[in-house]
Amino acid sequence: MGMNGFIQRTGARVPWTLIGVMAAIAVAGGLATRWSVSSREDWMREDLIEAACSAEHGLNVERVGMLRGVAADTASHAYKRTKEQLAALRFGDENCRFVYVLAKGPDGRTKFLVDNEPADSKDVSPPGQDYDEAPEAVEKVFKSGAPGVAGPYTDRWGEWVVGLAPILDRRTGSVVAVLGMDFRADAWERGRIQAAIPPVAATVALLLVAVAASLAGSRRATLAGEDSRWGRHLETVVAILVGGVVTVAVVWEYDLRDKRMRKIAFAQIANEQADAVGEKLRKLRDTELESMARYFLASQKVSQ
Repeated sequence: MGMNGFIQRTGARVPWTLIGVMAAIAVAGGLATRWSVSSREDWMREDLIEAACSAEHGLNVERVGMLRGVAADTASHAYKRTKEQLAALRFGDENCRFVYVLAKGPDGRTKFLVDNEPADSKDVSPPGQDYDEAPEAVEKVFKSGAPGVAGPYTDRWGEWVVGLAPILDRRTGSVVAVLGMDFRADAWERGRIQAAIPPVAATVALLLVAVAASLAGSRRATLAGEDSRWGRHLETVVAILVGGVVTVAVVWEYDLRDKRMRKIAFAQIANEQADAVGEKLRKLRDTELESMARYFLASQKVSQ
């Protein structure tokens, strides 16, 4: 049925037609909203994984490997330096609350090695503290060596969504530990709500247009034979309104996806450059500096 036929219907048949059109709009709007929210959740998961993996790249694996998850670790340089790095990572994102490194104890239980919290914080997790309520995704990362996301979930510190990245031995490829970044669950919910707003707004707008078109069509029918300039252009007005709503929704979604693709491209370039610099620094440490140290040790006299 075309728009013209819809508007010209009058009497008892109009409400049923209107109900059918509104039901179709509501169903389409619901599906669009669900798709938009699901897409945003996928994006947020990707962002969490990206954040965790970027943080992991900045850690010194050798230092992490020195940690044993015991109280004596707090006096070691490896512990102090890693804690400083985690604290810096935490303050780099306002929605991130905790950054920490987990390992498996001799009993197979998950425990903390180090976190970002100051030693005198009520929320600090000292070395060796068990993390029995760790989400299942943590165990999957230990077993698979692949990054992951968990949540929203609740532990003794609150409700979170966590990005997880394996810390791998660069020689063997085995999982040494797992880095976790806890983000506030309310930020996750805000992201979902923001994703739902455009399709919900478009759905409401289309429903209002449908109601207005129905009322205008009924009014035009009662004025049949009278001069009604606005009535002659009713279909055009409705088409413009519907097209405007749909166009705004499409442009909005396209803009979001374009910004997303730009962000991903920038992150990939940044990570590639960071990896290249990191590899050169590791090579410098493992070869050039070691050779220089051996030269100095072998020299009986070293002058400036």
